Amino acid sequence: MKTDTSTLSSHPPLGGGLGGPVGFLLLLLLVSCQPEPSPYPDLHWQRMADFPDGGRSSAAACVAEGKAYVMFGRRAAKSQFMRDCWAYDPAADRWEERSPCPGHGRVKPVAVAVGGRVYAGLGYTDTTFVHMPHTLYQDSLYLRDWWCYDPAGDGWTEETPAPFQGTDACVAFAYGGEVYVGLGYGALYPFAREWWRYAPADRQWTRVEDFPGAVRTGAVLCSDGERVWTGAGFNTYNLRDWWEYRPATGEWRERCAMPDRGRVNGTAICLDGRVLVTGGRAFHGELTGGGVIGEVLEYDPEGDTWYRAGDLPGGGRENAVGFTIGNCGYIGLGEDDDGLMGDVWRCSQTP
Repeated sequence: MKTDTSTLSSHPPLGGGLGGPVGFLLLLLLVSCQPEPSPYPDLHWQRMADFPDGGRSSAAACVAEGKAYVMFGRRAAKSQFMRDCWAYDPAADRWEERSPCPGHGRVKPVAVAVGGRVYAGLGYTDTTFVHMPHTLYQDSLYLRDWWCYDPAGDGWTEETPAPFQGTDACVAFAYGGEVYVGLGYGALYPFAREWWRYAPADRQWTRVEDFPGAVRTGAVLCSDGERVWTGAGFNTYNLRDWWEYRPATGEWRERCAMPDRGRVNGTAICLDGRVLVTGGRAFHGELTGGGVIGEVLEYDPEGDTWYRAGDLPGGGRENAVGFTIGNCGYIGLGEDDDGLMGDVWRCSQTP
């Protein structure tokens, strides 16, 4: 299957665009590679309470003690990098504003819950709100600060800063009472493949096994508690490879690639043993075009197979948040080509 390996480009389409012979062949290949419908129970979607602060993109989210915490992100197209924190109670379907982080407002941070506390930080900030090209290479805008939020006391404590460079649009998960962070983007060494482990007990960072695939930023990740799946992202072109990681042994294993043209800034969740990926953006390329993605793909770990599991009812989006509480998954916020989004959707296997 031919994948879209081009970047945002001003070059004319090859072969006369999608109407030419090369484009026609590519369309045939794409159709032939479409995944089969999922054989597992249908996903049922329900719209929940909207995020109360309007649209929000590039925030971080995690679950601690049965509630979701959404923090940071962007509230306008090129301004308002936020440092606020909101708690979502699924039983009451209600949002509550909590104390803001004392650090900078930022986009594309990470947040992971360990032992009832939330560890969050990293990301990118731009105090000028201008986003000029030169700011992409200004190291001070790629944040390394690391914070602990205590939901019980509604307070923040600054932790040991991250010792690595690629802190923008990383992915993260918890295992064995520790936080793992990897991939990402930085000013000095742009695309990363490093993985680091943070131990809250001694507040120390330790480098662990590097990701064996290509360097990247804006990947997706989810975990069932023992296995971790990550892939996709961007490193001058869209990526669609898929990997399984076992933190207990440090073993990486490449799995079946995603059956699409690649994506960046997508969202992944684990729901009752099911691995679901949706959202993100396929950057415009010379052959396949681009745009935000609304299709829900399902990865079957046992069969190493991808299926199609429907569409996200709120529409395609990138830079959304996703989390799981009990036997329900939640996906929302983000942005599409028309602007920021604040809707939140719950999915489950039963109506």
